[in-house]
Amino acid sequence: MPPDKIDDDRVRKLIDYSIRLARQQKPNLTPGDEAYASFQMLITLRRWDDTPATPLSTISADPTWKDLLELPQKPLDENFNLMAAEHYAFARYIAVSLGDPHTDAIIRTYHIAKTVAFALPGGVGEKALRTTSNHPVLPESDDSKRWASMGAAQGLQDYKSTHNGKLGAPFSARGVLTNNASAQYKRIGDTMPFSYSKPAGAQ
Repeated sequence: MPPDKIDDDRVRKLIDYSIRLARQQKPNLTPGDEAYASFQMLITLRRWDDTPATPLSTISADPTWKDLLELPQKPLDENFNLMAAEHYAFARYIAVSLGDPHTDAIIRTYHIAKTVAFALPGGVGEKALRTTSNHPVLPESDDSKRWASMGAAQGLQDYKSTHNGKLGAPFSARGVLTNNASAQYKRIGDTMPFSYSKPAGAQ
């Protein structure tokens, strides 16, 4: 992937804006609920056309979303900046939920497995990884993995801030990823405040 596919400044603003909107809805969010709301918001955006109750015009009318998402010229499910923001929010949510000190390594292993499957000849791997037939899976990059690592680091800080400086059980994130990888991408809420179920094991 060309290095200019991901704009770090735009990714950070996407993350910050999702958090700002979550806090506008509920000012006293815990770090875990904030991470959860941000993740749901960003993952829903990437699959917006699957949610007819919330037409694209809703976010197009918001000048901040419109600018950050580069609408209408960039399709949401082909937006690499949005993908990186989603990776960050996902990793942060897993880390703040479980406090697993190995969250980053586990997520990196998960991404490596996706990359291997993606490379199967004839596009078979990419199609098998799709959560819905009309949404192509974007290839991983060093930049997207870097944002996931930053999300995991922030999530662990969040966890420690509410657990007297302590972390959670080592490798506890492994079960969440292996058991819920497909569900967390398919069970997407279709309206704000984004209300699909949390992964099993999350607090």
